[in-house]
Amino acid sequence: MALIAFVTLLLSWLRLSLTFPAGDKSSGRVYRNFDIAEASLAQREVNTVEKSHFQNRYELALSPFVSETRDAELRLESFLVYLKGFINATGFDSFSFEKKSRQLDFELRDIQRSVVDISHHKDITDRLRFIKHLFHEMQASARDLKRYRESHDLAHHLITCLVQMNVHILMLFNSHGAPDLRNGNLSGEVAKQMGHLRFWNGLFMRLKHVPIEVHLMYVNQYDRAVYTMNLLNRQIPEAVLEM
Repeated sequence: MALIAFVTLLLSWLRLSLTFPAGDKSSGRVYRNFDIAEASLAQREVNTVEKSHFQNRYELALSPFVSETRDAELRLESFLVYLKGFINATGFDSFSFEKKSRQLDFELRDIQRSVVDISHHKDITDRLRFIKHLFHEMQASARDLKRYRESHDLAHHLITCLVQMNVHILMLFNSHGAPDLRNGNLSGEVAKQMGHLRFWNGLFMRLKHVPIEVHLMYVNQYDRAVYTMNLLNRQIPEAVLEM
């Protein structure tokens, strides 16, 4: 009997040892599963903290670039809006533009210097390229208008009309050099300018004894107007040119 009792006690002890791992007899396998879950949760928290820390450092490192890019965008947009302000109901206000031209040139050069560090940003460089082109076209147009505006010769007058038109239609583009689709009447505006162009060209073709340099100047302005309006027309929904 004593032997049987001893064996029964030994088996009971072995059963308890197999059921409860050493270190915590009160939890058994549940403790081991909880321990694994706790460790996994703790590791996820560490990973989250490390990721958050890395992300914060990345955003902090990126913030000067983002700030510089945004500043360049705002300055370029403001410059374009200012240039468009020289176009009024009667056309290109070349008198006012000439007075501000030197100041605007300094401003544009300063903008160009400010984007050197983000010159790899294609969107910014494309905007800068178009706005520089627009500004230089306005400078050249102001000089041409000054040259011909006092003349009473019809050929000279038609040239000034085309110069005015070429500045005006460039203002139908946005800062990206694409048609400004925010203009709800873009197609109608192109059609109206095309009508003016055909009328003026009809008048010019009937003129006699036009000096060669005047004729070349007219053809240059005419071809530029046709090219720009066809460029606009290809990128707007409704076709309005039939050249």
